[in-house]
Amino acid sequence: MSRSEPTRPWKTIRSVLAGDKSVLGALTRRTDELRRCEESLKGYLDLPGAESLRVAAIEGGALIVIVDSAARGARLRFLAPQIVARASRSLGRTDLDRLEIRIRPER
Repeated sequence: MSRSEPTRPWKTIRSVLAGDKSVLGALTRRTDELRRCEESLKGYLDLPGAESLRVAAIEGGALIVIVDSAARGARLRFLAPQIVARASRSLGRTDLDRLEIRIRPER
């Protein structure tokens, strides 16, 4: 038996939400932006412990990241200008001007 209906290409939920104009669509686009930034930074840093870095938010020109130790935070503070420049390029955003680091030890 053959179907008389043409087959439709399947879309993922993420692709549907990415084009959605609702609050859920905006949230999906925001999380995708943060994920892309985090992946870009982890690849760029190539430091021991870089896998613990999490991009938490972008607010008011600040890139807010979370790391699991004060030592890693200090290292990132030293590299802050390069990190902000890299994040700005990878996201295509010119409004990023500083890095805020928050320490949240793993339990």
